[in-house]
Amino acid sequence: MPSIAKHKNLNAVKIAHESIFNENKCLTPFQALPYCQVVEKFFKISALHHYDCAIYELKDDLGKTILILPLHIRITGNRTVAYLWGEFSQAGYLDAVYAHDLQADDLHYALSAISAEYPDLTFLFSRVQAQSRLSTLLATCLKSHQYSIKERPCVTIPMGTDYEAYLNSLSRHNRHKVHNSFNRLKNDKIKYEVKSFVNQPMPFTTLLRLFNLYWRRVSEKKINIKFRKVFPYFMRMWFNPTIIALYKLPNVYYSILYIEGALAGFCAGFTSSDGKVILPFLAIDTRFSRYSPGGILITSSIKHLHENHQFNYFDLSRGDESYKFLYGGVPHTNHDYEIRLQGVRAAHQPCTDLADAIQTEASEVCV
Repeated sequence: MPSIAKHKNLNAVKIAHESIFNENKCLTPFQALPYCQVVEKFFKISALHHYDCAIYELKDDLGKTILILPLHIRITGNRTVAYLWGEFSQAGYLDAVYAHDLQADDLHYALSAISAEYPDLTFLFSRVQAQSRLSTLLATCLKSHQYSIKERPCVTIPMGTDYEAYLNSLSRHNRHKVHNSFNRLKNDKIKYEVKSFVNQPMPFTTLLRLFNLYWRRVSEKKINIKFRKVFPYFMRMWFNPTIIALYKLPNVYYSILYIEGALAGFCAGFTSSDGKVILPFLAIDTRFSRYSPGGILITSSIKHLHENHQFNYFDLSRGDESYKFLYGGVPHTNHDYEIRLQGVRAAHQPCTDLADAIQTEASEVCV
């Protein structure tokens, strides 16, 4: 029989967490211990401290840890909601931390035990990659329970074997658009430079400049003027664990475009052991839109990665904006799960039915 324990901090599972994460190459940087530690600290000092940070550790019958499920749990009135860690950040993908051979029965046991602890519990697991093992195991367990799934679009750019192979993977029309962007710069005698930084943390002053541009771009689209007045830029800058992680962690990626010495765009994210650069942030200065700064940024970044590093995917994460496909993006999906287990008890119950209800809903990421 498996056993489950509840912990209040990551130190209790630190060794097991690192071991499982290092063995499971399908997990993303947003499940790595350093990122989770940033999330944990953020919640202790932020306005979200009223959420209960609970870390559930599932061990098999030999006493080996096979699942670590960090949850943020909120009790409001008669409703209790559990979120995966990273929900209140701009993490691209969320997941649990589990052995690569975790079984559906084990996951069901863990969810049942947690549900038995909290009456009227709803699991809201968002941003779970459709191809992740967690999605596969949930699909195996949930048909006998109340749940819903929403699909959210994501886009990844396969980089090909080299830069020429990448360019040739684009349609003729799109290759022409790429060339036009660079030709406009040349014909207008405009100087530009793209600087890429792989696994090099960014100086604080540079980071401030980048996210000043990002929040200005977001504010243009998403945030009304009242919000900008009462929630100043410096607070917006740091009221997010993903941005804090970009400053503190070593496995970070930045690519910055300068046109005539001015900041014209940037993308930022994390490097992954499975050959991906995962980018939750991309922003451009629309004053330079004549030159398609987003395209220059993406294609120049891929060129740099081919010439200097070994990565296979330039993952633009959430959202299916048209520009992502212009530069070779391939769609995939995240799943948002809303789950209520019915008649649960903390017992190891087998479950074999496949889930078949999928509801789709478009999502948008502002860049």
